[in-house]
Amino acid sequence: MRRLPPLNSIRAFEAAARHESFSRAAAELSVTHGAISKQVAILEDRLGLGLFRRNPGGVVLTDAGRAYQAEIAEALDRIAAATSRVSRQGFPDALDISAPPTFTIQWLVPRLSRFQIRYPLLETRLSTRRESVNVALRSADVVIRRGPETWKGVHSRLVLRETITPVCHPRLSARLRSVSDLRQQVWLHAEARPSDWKAWLDIAGVPELAPKRLSRFDHSALALEAAADGMGIAMGPLSMIGGELHSGVLCMPFPKLVARTPGYYVICRKDRESDAKVRQFCEWLAGEGEAAGGSVGGATAPPRRPSGRSRPPAGR
Repeated sequence: MRRLPPLNSIRAFEAAARHESFSRAAAELSVTHGAISKQVAILEDRLGLGLFRRNPGGVVLTDAGRAYQAEIAEALDRIAAATSRVSRQGFPDALDISAPPTFTIQWLVPRLSRFQIRYPLLETRLSTRRESVNVALRSADVVIRRGPETWKGVHSRLVLRETITPVCHPRLSARLRSVSDLRQQVWLHAEARPSDWKAWLDIAGVPELAPKRLSRFDHSALALEAAADGMGIAMGPLSMIGGELHSGVLCMPFPKLVARTPGYYVICRKDRESDAKVRQFCEWLAGEGEAAGGSVGGATAPPRRPSGRSRPPAGR
């Protein structure tokens, strides 16, 4: 009989060890800091040794904890891979993709039909869960994230460079004669992209400028939707909003003031780099990024599904 510790304790410990933070582990697993601490304590009691040193500023892995984490992470990866293989037995030609919500909605989905036309026998499955790259790669074949970051043990490739500038409803844009006029407006802030406004304000030469009011949204897609409804001014990733700019739903009050931000990378495990479906998707994605002007952060209008926003809404 196998002598196994509780699985919940293993998951809590692995996440805490990877982040070296109980708080970040709790956020990843959608539990409380106290729950992570309790599960780690259960595991330490089971093992009869300390896995972390608790310091006033946080936690640090002990030597035993670091060695155990390396073994546990590999085991969890193998379990996830085995589960994925078994679950796909009825669908052997499937590609699981993990990507950020706004990138998926604004950029990937409008283009994905072209990939499906090229590879009609390959089923694609999309996930927009907020997970770290290593966690996402346990169930996904490829992961798309903004970067670059120090992603260990993976292969990454830049597919889309990006520039940003404020965007808003045309009626609101008419009130903005200079950058300083922004202080009288509501800024729409995307929590998923916390540094965008600062990056643009630095480029505009007004790093201390502040808004009349700040409205916060989880994702850029929500902030951009609010901007199109005239709620305020959002920071627009130009590679994502070509359709809205071409149709006039959104406009750029300061088109010559753009800031470069981290681009998007497609990532896979090194041992999957030569896998046919992974290679096909990565090459197709890079080609789409180049065609969209991704190498210079250009904004082009991709094919889009019909929507109710064919022209700027009036009188709102």
